[in-house]
Amino acid sequence: MENFPGYVYIITRNRAKTAFKEQLADRAKVVIDPLSDILADAEAVSLEVKELHRVLQQAIENLPPGEKKCFY
Repeated sequence: MENFPGYVYIITRNRAKTAFKEQLADRAKVVIDPLSDILADAEAVSLEVKELHRVLQQAIENLPPGEKKCFY
């Protein structure tokens, strides 16, 4: 084999692509918002978790429309 580093790179790239495709397929099947489940029980939720959820939602709302699609 003349270019072993290139061979390893291609194998790694292909396996990473496959893993990402599988993860995307899994996400398309099940859409779950784990923070919504946590926030549903208001007594068990700390103020920090609520604040984190608010900050994350605000950050997502400030994204361009194309990038928002990743979160919704």
